Amino acid sequence: MELKWLSEFDIHQIHDLFSICFKNNELSNDFFKWKYFENPVGNAFVCGFFDNDKLIASGALLPELLFFEKKSDVIYKCTDLMTDPNYRGKGLAKKMVDALTKRGLNESFLLYTICSKIASKSFFGSGWRHQDEMIYFFRIPFLPSLANKHIGNIHFDNLNVVIDQLNLPYDEDYSTYLKNSLKWRTANTKFKYGIYVIKKDNISHFILFSIVRDIIQIVYFTDFSSRKIKNQLFRKLHDFGNLSKKKQIALLPKRTFLFLLFVNKGYLTNLFSFGKMRSTMDLNIIQSKDKTANINFFVNQITMLNYDDI
Repeated sequence: MELKWLSEFDIHQIHDLFSICFKNNELSNDFFKWKYFENPVGNAFVCGFFDNDKLIASGALLPELLFFEKKSDVIYKCTDLMTDPNYRGKGLAKKMVDALTKRGLNESFLLYTICSKIASKSFFGSGWRHQDEMIYFFRIPFLPSLANKHIGNIHFDNLNVVIDQLNLPYDEDYSTYLKNSLKWRTANTKFKYGIYVIKKDNISHFILFSIVRDIIQIVYFTDFSSRKIKNQLFRKLHDFGNLSKKKQIALLPKRTFLFLLFVNKGYLTNLFSFGKMRSTMDLNIIQSKDKTANINFFVNQITMLNYDDI
């Protein structure tokens, strides 16, 4: 078995491995091309083990920008660890994490992952540490509001145009990065996306979400918006969810500063280790010894936009 770094020429093998591991034939090669090789920050680092010419395990590092004190640095999210069921139990996941960690720390000072608790074991063996649990906030459908005073409609089409027209109260670099990230995210072919925008005093306030089956997942909303405007954004989303009989979900760190906001808006969370919607994912990190990050600042930047939707 040989470890190799993968390219766009290996997408068909990655697709086949994913289908075997997750028994999912819904995704196309274009999905993996989008995720790994069309990221506006740069290409992902993807590695895999081969048995002769067959890809039997793989994992990836996705680049992101971390903005701090008017500077930006590239950091990486480790994701998509998968091993062919016929080759499990041979320590391949741990070897892939080792390779990805070494490559990532040569490129950046901070790596993180949002992964299952089972997968966390491979990370801890490679020097990573547990930072927090990821928890689901969920809201079941209720009756729609009797008085619907919302301005405008939710956009489901031409999202690139809508996003380009957003007027954000950030500096040019961060505004450009955020818009590019949102446009890249909504190009994910697995989901349908919707965005609701309120413009006040020439500033755009919005909430972005994805839809799959009976679930609406919140992807991003403007944290600079006032309490009144946030209420309008969420009320529009909730009415849409109620009318379509879909529950709303957000995935965030357990110690998120948004905890009370979601609770006040009628979201529930299961803090126990049993029952539906229990926490099954971890937030793990590793830092370079040469340069350390402000971890509290980084964790406070984790939003639904950092999760892959899959």
